[in-house]
Amino acid sequence: MKGIIAVVGPSKPDEKTKKRAYIAGHAIAEAGFILATGGLGGAMAHASRGAKKAGGTVIGVLPGRDPKKANRFVDIVLGTGLGGMRNFLLVNISRAVVAVGMSTGTLTEVSWALREGIPIFGFMPPYPGLEMPFSEDEEDLRGFLRKFSDPT
Repeated sequence: MKGIIAVVGPSKPDEKTKKRAYIAGHAIAEAGFILATGGLGGAMAHASRGAKKAGGTVIGVLPGRDPKKANRFVDIVLGTGLGGMRNFLLVNISRAVVAVGMSTGTLTEVSWALREGIPIFGFMPPYPGLEMPFSEDEEDLRGFLRKFSDPT
């Protein structure tokens, strides 16, 4: 494995966001990375499902301690008991972050990645005020992932 890439997105996504999450999870696993998400439902579950379909490994970084709360696609459960603070842990364990949609929780993850200098790609429409690359093109996502093919 080449390391961990996180997918972040809303827990109540629209249909387009669900599709982007699935595609992102699938592409991450296909590229040989471990996928990390917040481990619950919504975009997290769709990304996890995509990674599993591609034969990948999924880490779920849960806000609570109960491993039974993880979505069924999670292989490794980190029951943090940290609540929303787990967003920072999720970002910090990752080589890069892919945002597939926006919510208040996702905004904390994106902001933390930008603050910490962790590479981030918005696989979604542009979001005002965030200085990061955005594209809904799957090839652009794959190009972003190729930047991390060296396992250092």
